[in-house]
Amino acid sequence: QEGKKTDNAPIPKQFRALAEIISEDVPSDIILIISGPGIDSRKSLFKACKGQSADIHSFKKLQLTGKWKDQITALIRQQARDKSLNLQHNAIEYLTEVIGTDAGRIHSELEKVACACMGKESISLRDISDICVGNSSTAFWAFSNALGDRNLKNTINAIEKILHQTKDPEAAVMGLLHQTAGHFKLLLKGKLFMQMANLKSPDQVQQFLNSISPADKEKFKSNEFTKLHPFRALNLAKNAQKYTGQELIEAIKLFTETNRTLVSSPVSRRLLLERLATAVIKGNKKVLQGS
Repeated sequence: QEGKKTDNAPIPKQFRALAEIISEDVPSDIILIISGPGIDSRKSLFKACKGQSADIHSFKKLQLTGKWKDQITALIRQQARDKSLNLQHNAIEYLTEVIGTDAGRIHSELEKVACACMGKESISLRDISDICVGNSSTAFWAFSNALGDRNLKNTINAIEKILHQTKDPEAAVMGLLHQTAGHFKLLLKGKLFMQMANLKSPDQVQQFLNSISPADKEKFKSNEFTKLHPFRALNLAKNAQKYTGQELIEAIKLFTETNRTLVSSPVSRRLLLERLATAVIKGNKKVLQGS
């Protein structure tokens, strides 16, 4: 409500008076804190504060639709740099899922990381997974990754967390199936990309994406795998190599069949997920059918 310089209404006049006091320098025994929405960097109050080297923090409201993960990831990277924490990409990806849209948690989570990983030059997912515990979305992420890694023990542990944390098992399982199907479609696209680009190892995938040419960008523009961060693509490529192309196709079909069973059968949600995990990891569709 600062208004224009010619605005003689009471509030704009008070703003200008306050700006003049700040410009003259606030006494050293006074700590002045001003908080409010909509500060304008073009107006006198902001300029007066900046002129006295004040600490100015502007907080933007997260848009919960669209690319909120990009916003949270950027904030994590920024605050990690401020704390001199070198987080590997998989650690940042995990923290994004742990924190969700609650940006206020970033500071406290990074403080925990700083204390637990003091002296480490590079901090990985393994370093922080036990100290930064997330919500159900993190368990979903853990389920997809454990399944992609063909690790039955970790997959069963993720199922336990998901069903323990939710009040609506059916909705949680449906969301889980949808997310994991998307994850496996990415694995399949990664395998196709490796074949088309004649790449033999996940390391070659990372190197290729780090230095991808405009011509190759155009060539692979229809494959969303090439739009991933190179480090994430590396990890997905490692998962993709643990399955044959046919196994990935069958796994995606199993997610659809399991979702259909979920809405048409009274079978235990835990049993359904455990059968699915075993069938995908063992590559045996009969397990899901109870044979």
